[in-house]
Amino acid sequence: MLLNTGDRLQHKFDPYPFPMLGLVVACEAVLLSTVVLIEQNWMNRRDERREHLHLQVNLLAEQEITKVLYLQRLICKRLGITEAERDPELLELSRETAVEQLAEELGNVLNADQS
Repeated sequence: MLLNTGDRLQHKFDPYPFPMLGLVVACEAVLLSTVVLIEQNWMNRRDERREHLHLQVNLLAEQEITKVLYLQRLICKRLGITEAERDPELLELSRETAVEQLAEELGNVLNADQS
């Protein structure tokens, strides 16, 4: 820009409205936005994999906790502790979780939100 606006050059290769400079800047913006979109796409895929891993870990923890509560109820029953059998919350928590039903309900909710 300084060379084109100064008096040093008799033949200016990019006169005042600077079309060549505008073209270079526009090309740079296109390349930069492409790189940013590729990076965002990569980050989204990485986040989806991480969320899937978290879901698997949470489901495994749910199964383990359910089994521990079931074994605890058996121990209480064997020791003659009847409070464990009368607690409705403990009975509900110690039931096996229907993972397929939860996945279906979650899919329905997500589809409803997208509509």
